[in-house]
Amino acid sequence: MIKWTRVGPAVLILVAGLLLVPVRHGAARSCIPPVAAFSWQTERLRVHFSNESDGTSPDFSWTLGDGATSSAISPTHTYALPGEYTVTLLALNNCGGDLAEAVVVVEEGERIAFLPSLVVGVVPATPQPTPTPRPTPTPPGDTPTPTPTPLPDLSVVKVGVPRKVEPGDRIVFTIGLINRRPAPVQVTIGDTFPLELEIVQVWADGDLEHDGRSLWGTVTVPGKSTAQVYVAATVTDPCGCYVVNTLSWSGGGEEGRASSPPIWIED
Repeated sequence: MIKWTRVGPAVLILVAGLLLVPVRHGAARSCIPPVAAFSWQTERLRVHFSNESDGTSPDFSWTLGDGATSSAISPTHTYALPGEYTVTLLALNNCGGDLAEAVVVVEEGERIAFLPSLVVGVVPATPQPTPTPRPTPTPPGDTPTPTPTPLPDLSVVKVGVPRKVEPGDRIVFTIGLINRRPAPVQVTIGDTFPLELEIVQVWADGDLEHDGRSLWGTVTVPGKSTAQVYVAATVTDPCGCYVVNTLSWSGGGEEGRASSPPIWIED
């Protein structure tokens, strides 16, 4: 089993406002920020991830290095090609979050552990027909060997908790920024929230502003490191529907969008 390698310190929320998120259904009053950790086992192109995070009732968001994502606790994923894939695990709860990252090496070759068992003993010899030789296949010409798509130097993920709310509740969104370059990168963020939500507070090591409906500004992500932005929003209107919050970002010559998992708002 291969252990994960941490890329940054645990993220601790030092602002008491985060503790105002309501806890329902008799949940424990104390809250421990999560510490993200995972290990994995490979089976050819198939990888079984084992979530080893600590903390109070965290939610999880995986990016699996080939464009796939997962919110499962311990997902299993099959890659299309062998290669090296940078996998990240974002663990979040109402009082903080943490990010773990590791490079997973996927190989397509046979594994001896999966060969059938061999029976050793004295077996009478049985004449066997001589196999007809087959022509040796001609190797392909200059057909290039497919290689995995290189990972982006900059990635942004977004998660919101809790996943089921009603008017008056608060949702804490965490935006995780991952910089794989050696030099710092300044990332510009633009985020317009759904009509049913109102931004009430933002925590970030950056120059961010909001007007209750939209969030904008810049965050500097150190080289080979991560940065986090925390946004608290209040549910203002019932809808009996799912809402998804999507932001746009750009920085270091790259750009993209990041969406939170769907959140159910009671009517």
